[in-house]
Amino acid sequence: MGWSAIASFAVAGALGGAVNAWTTDNVFVAPRRVIAGPDRRVLRVGLAISVAVGAAGGVGAALAFWPSLSVSDTSLTDSVRALMGAAIAGLLPARYVTDRADKRLLRAAVCAASAAPAAHPETVRAMENRPPAAVLSAALGLAPGDRRQPR
Repeated sequence: MGWSAIASFAVAGALGGAVNAWTTDNVFVAPRRVIAGPDRRVLRVGLAISVAVGAAGGVGAALAFWPSLSVSDTSLTDSVRALMGAAIAGLLPARYVTDRADKRLLRAAVCAASAAPAAHPETVRAMENRPPAAVLSAALGLAPGDRRQPR
């Protein structure tokens, strides 16, 4: 397996990282810091870091399966399976990184919402299926004296 094969695994892993960024509402390019409280800031990784982590996961998959991929009589089906595995191997670590940030955002949203008076039921239902950053923004807007919005 040469450098071109490793590059194709990196591209497949990067695509997995891009899929993760798209599905987790992190499609902005550069990382962002969100103000989640008076002393709390959360880094949302964005597309660039998700793609880089995904590419590293794809290369890791290539190195893990190096002996089985170096056989010269691999079929096209085996190559497609290997690239799909690299895409999944890129998606999983990128998902882990974004889930850690989302967990911190949701924890800050719960803290902000618990300090606010009872919200209208429609507001609560609207927050139910929204991404974590939008939930934090809505929760920060519930507090009467604190009208900060995350950046």
